Amino acid sequence: MVAGLFALVGIILNIFSISKDSKPKPEKESSEPSVPSHANEDEKHLRELLAKRRQNLRTFQLQKSIYAAGEEPLHLLNQIAAEEKAIKEIEQQLRK
Repeated sequence: MVAGLFALVGIILNIFSISKDSKPKPEKESSEPSVPSHANEDEKHLRELLAKRRQNLRTFQLQKSIYAAGEEPLHLLNQIAAEEKAIKEIEQQLRK
């Protein structure tokens, strides 16, 4: 019961941090026209997305640590696996 409450609090805190960070930030003007701006924007977006995914993974791992070995909820294990997969995919996109 208590572990479920901790997991719920962790999810709520994660949602608040994501919504707080998702506010648009003013962009600085750059004097480097050598790379198309959409390429810079795409890379910036991927890096921001990667940071969010890593933050989510840390949150899920923290929630998982509350449970005894072998007692972790399946949905939490699935979320961790999904975040790890998404992180690998984003990292591959950034290497291209």
